[in-house]
Amino acid sequence: MIDRIHTIILKALGCALFGLEKPELNIEDVNAVIKESKLQAVFSCIYPVLKNDFKKLMPSAEFTKLENEFLIHIANSIRVNAEHVELHRLMTEKGIPYVILKGCASSSYYDEPFTRTMGDVDFLVYEHDVENGIKALEGIGFKRDEYEFTTNQSAYHRGAHSVWEIHKSVTGIPSGVEGEIIKSSLSDIIETADVYEKDGLVFRCPNITNHGVVLLLHKASHMTTSGIGLRHLCDWAVFESKLSSDEFTELFEDKLKRFGLWRFAQVMTLLCEKYLGAPFKQWAQVNGIKDNELEDLMLDILSGGNFGHKDKNRQREIKYITDREKGKIGNRNMASQVFKSLNDKVYNDYKFIKKHKVLLPIGWVIETFAYAKLIVQGKRKSEGTVAMLKEASKRKEIYNKLHLFEVDC
Repeated sequence: MIDRIHTIILKALGCALFGLEKPELNIEDVNAVIKESKLQAVFSCIYPVLKNDFKKLMPSAEFTKLENEFLIHIANSIRVNAEHVELHRLMTEKGIPYVILKGCASSSYYDEPFTRTMGDVDFLVYEHDVENGIKALEGIGFKRDEYEFTTNQSAYHRGAHSVWEIHKSVTGIPSGVEGEIIKSSLSDIIETADVYEKDGLVFRCPNITNHGVVLLLHKASHMTTSGIGLRHLCDWAVFESKLSSDEFTELFEDKLKRFGLWRFAQVMTLLCEKYLGAPFKQWAQVNGIKDNELEDLMLDILSGGNFGHKDKNRQREIKYITDREKGKIGNRNMASQVFKSLNDKVYNDYKFIKKHKVLLPIGWVIETFAYAKLIVQGKRKSEGTVAMLKEASKRKEIYNKLHLFEVDC
């Protein structure tokens, strides 16, 4: 069941995003609401709604401190918006086609864009332009973050807070036939990008159809790994609510069904309707989804927080839920998934065993002794593994009902 603190936050978001009735706040709720809204990355969104209550219920000095925190959030959003403009100017000057992923592309759908918590500047360039893009970043003082890069993206930082991530492909695309279909559909994401220009902001963002697909891929990728939190649900709520049922169906139904993402879009929208008060959409109504299943999914979102910051165990659970190589929910049972995880670790740690699989049992023994040694040294906890596996199994059951990337659903 959704507890009182989360209910207050959800109602406050409904008030902020869709003009619904403001929730009642008691003095006992204040600190918990503030703390949880930060973990869900929606503090700056609910603060204007609850500001008068905070002022009434908090000591003056504490309220002043809280108000300053809100202003810092807004200042950070303004700074990140300015960096999007700086990126646009830089890429334009260098003649490098690009498009923003998430960030300002998402905040542009909010009535109050600066209240959306902002993070890094994520942008996509053609693969053949990656090196030129990197040189352009380095030319204005950015340095590569050696700990934040994958085959698809690299992070570059300039000082403590300015982080730009350059992507050569959209993240979250699975392998296999569905992935190739999605990749082909998004191949025009840069050339069909729209130039957003308002109140001094200017940047290139995906057209509405491509942006919707990027949002769904991003949510599916993070939900089935570390977690998404309420900020990402709000992003979807304000996006889908801008379109009527007929408009959304015309733009997305055929495309998302080919991708195996139509059911996911429906379920995410049902969550927004039930918990955030988003307008009813006929296209989102789907047979076979029960209220308790929606609640289980919402509880999963709430328990993880923004990118799983509330529960570090979720990082351990990933390998038992998601097949990272395929970008899909693993289709093995839990015992088989645990066994595969052990094999993957052996192959990753000992390349010669991967070449000579007959030696795999030796790798099992080595890894077992290595793990035992870490426990003795206090670097790993011996307790909690069974509970973690149970939680992973529960999460996997929830996600399986989304039928992600299954084209027949």
